[in-house]
Amino acid sequence: MTMLDLEQLRPLRSEIKMHDKQLRKLEWEYEAAHWPEKVQEVWEIIEGQRRRCKAQLAELEGFIAGIKDDFTRQVFTLRYADGLAWKEVAGRAPGINRSDAMRAIVSRYLERESA
Repeated sequence: MTMLDLEQLRPLRSEIKMHDKQLRKLEWEYEAAHWPEKVQEVWEIIEGQRRRCKAQLAELEGFIAGIKDDFTRQVFTLRYADGLAWKEVAGRAPGINRSDAMRAIVSRYLERESA
């Protein structure tokens, strides 16, 4: 897992919502469609993208949930799940913290996990 992978967490949630909206619209259009097989083909493409996003999201959320240390898990959650800037993470994490220390916690954890 990398920081770049984790940065995808919030955009994935938005993309899934977008796909859900597209699928609802297609379902409505399907009822009025003159070419239902074409609508079904597009629906299958969007549903495939949605499933891919959901699988990737589940992997990222599972990675964060699997962090055993409470403080480290909270730092990851604040940064990647909540999308806070490092300075905001430092302000919300328990204790007196600096943003560079928060970044270092994440970097060290990811280095240990990839070794």
